[in-house]
Amino acid sequence: MAPGTSHRGCAPGPPGQRQRAVQGRPGRPARPAQRGPPGGRPGRPGRGVAPRRAGALVHPPERVPVDRPATTTDRADDRVDRGRRARIDRPGHPDPDRHPHPLLHRRLHHGPRALGAGADPDRGAVAGTRPAAHRGSATAPSAAHRVVYDLSHPEFGRGRVRLRDRWAGGDRTAVPGDRRARPGTPQALRVRRAHRGGALGHRGRDPARRGLGDHRRRGRDRASGARARPEPGRDRRGDRGRAHRGRGVTGAAAGRLSYVDAGLLSPVRAGTPVEAAVGDAAWLQAMLDAEAALARAQAALGLVPASAAEVITSAAHADRFDLRALAVDARESANPVVALVRALTRVVSAIDPHAARHVHLGSTSQDILDTAAMLVARRAATLLRADLARVAEALGALARRHRDTPVAGRTLALHAVPTTFGLKAAGWRRLVLDADRRVASVSNGLPVSLGGAAGTLAGYVEAGADPERLVAAFAAETGLCVQVLPWHALRTPIADVGAAWAHTAGALGKFAVDVQSSTRTEVGEVVEPHVPGRGASSAMPQKRNPVLATLIRSAALQVPAQAAVLTQCMLAEDERSGGAWHAEWQPLRECLRLTGGAAHTAVELAEGLVVRPERMRANLALTGGAIVAERVAGVLAAHLGKPAAAALLTRAVEAADRLGRPLADHLASLPEVAEHLDTAELTRLCDPAGYTGAAADLVERSLRADPRD
Repeated sequence: MAPGTSHRGCAPGPPGQRQRAVQGRPGRPARPAQRGPPGGRPGRPGRGVAPRRAGALVHPPERVPVDRPATTTDRADDRVDRGRRARIDRPGHPDPDRHPHPLLHRRLHHGPRALGAGADPDRGAVAGTRPAAHRGSATAPSAAHRVVYDLSHPEFGRGRVRLRDRWAGGDRTAVPGDRRARPGTPQALRVRRAHRGGALGHRGRDPARRGLGDHRRRGRDRASGARARPEPGRDRRGDRGRAHRGRGVTGAAAGRLSYVDAGLLSPVRAGTPVEAAVGDAAWLQAMLDAEAALARAQAALGLVPASAAEVITSAAHADRFDLRALAVDARESANPVVALVRALTRVVSAIDPHAARHVHLGSTSQDILDTAAMLVARRAATLLRADLARVAEALGALARRHRDTPVAGRTLALHAVPTTFGLKAAGWRRLVLDADRRVASVSNGLPVSLGGAAGTLAGYVEAGADPERLVAAFAAETGLCVQVLPWHALRTPIADVGAAWAHTAGALGKFAVDVQSSTRTEVGEVVEPHVPGRGASSAMPQKRNPVLATLIRSAALQVPAQAAVLTQCMLAEDERSGGAWHAEWQPLRECLRLTGGAAHTAVELAEGLVVRPERMRANLALTGGAIVAERVAGVLAAHLGKPAAAALLTRAVEAADRLGRPLADHLASLPEVAEHLDTAELTRLCDPAGYTGAAADLVERSLRADPRD
């Protein structure tokens, strides 16, 4: 190989000028006919390229981590699959923990057009050099600090590469494949075709095929691979994609956000514990837990070796699997279990090939997914009940503290008669406790699902199992209840979860609606807990919106509709349904996480709610005593008769409002009233605080009825 050239070959040029890079093979210099079109414009793949600028003659070499196995090859196809063995001249994707390719970061492809508007082509990488990221630094070094790769070194391409490191101040040697190399040692190199579509990220690839990993094009199923395949919007280097300048996110982040439901449009559950408990990773782990529990149950009955069950259990960890790949592969079978079983079998086989034959023995997809659904629901119920208990405790404290605090009772949005805030809080608490009892009843009875292909457990029986003992052992391993019958088409457990969670969302929603209405500017009887910046408006500086109550109410309006879908899915045809079963999964998750998010939010609202008794007294006085007209009419009925007393009070209230006088003063001026009631008695009767009935006793009764607090 000529000094200063790579195995691509170079076309000779005039003296003093850089040579043009054209395609060739090791030991076979490129012929003049192989030269690319003049002017430096990119040619088609396989036809070579002749860049205009000297700085983009050859795509700079890429580094191959020395801790990877490496072999030499001269295959023409230099496409790379992540996770495959790296080669000197055909490297795999770099380790995702390493810094991205500096040229990717700069968007340097192979010609001025690829540099982007406003870029300086003179800053392109010189052939045989490339910027190198200093270890421990999050950014690439300046142009003055480069690692210069000697492409003319005789060992280049043969497994050893000489290079000069300006930081180290001398030459060093990298030995590819040497796992004993220190973390800071150099790395092996290779030259990559700069003109190939997709060579620098995904821009050159057909948009319709972006996101399809090479394993799909080469017929490889890598669902259990340790690294995720590229997704739309992601660089082929995986988690280290090109920075999207001016967008505020990196290529990797943009790729992840292209399919991850982060709760952007559902803030009531975003960042709450239940979100993680029912997310995709949680469902995947629940399915793996079901597979492992089934293997252990079968081992307990002597159907599979105990060692196989141990291997399956050790392999059943979600972090071993490519979640996105499983989700995409689920399109081929309409459920995620089929792809998961294949992936789990491969993982188990890698540990113990003999144990792999016992994965998913006698089972079917619905057994695993239904059992996983019950596990997820039970785990969500644990979080939900803990939050409901805190909400009930806080509301109980409010009820006790404000047992005698009068507040206007409102019916059809208008003042009716006085009540107490303590009684309102006791009512909210009662709803929460009722909801908690429903959730407990349902979650404590969630059953395992074990039916085999069509609900007869034939596959398990064929494997030698006693069905009743197997179901009991499976239930013991999962902590769920024993099923009475296989319930592939008997969807009561799922519908029960939806109904209980919908009831809970409604209970929390009632609390939130009352808080919302009471925080109106003209009402102002309660205030949400203050957090700087919370509730701010993008346009109105004075606003402080009741965001907690808003979030809870939003969930309460959605969950009943999701629960209705679950009820409708009870119409499952035959022994297993095509579509009705599948339609349950997302509504079930929405019920769990929306209600769980609402409960988590309600804890903060109930524990931090600020009550303003002075505003309650002011609102009671707004009608000038008309809010107790019922009381005065009742007293006068003993003297005038009920119809006459009611008619008298109706005329008196209208007149007092028209004249702007307190009702007690106006009544005192009426002879028919003054004949029976004096001014002092009328003043006493028109005091709202004296007309709360048995509110205080009802509060005490409610608190005594449940000993939790």
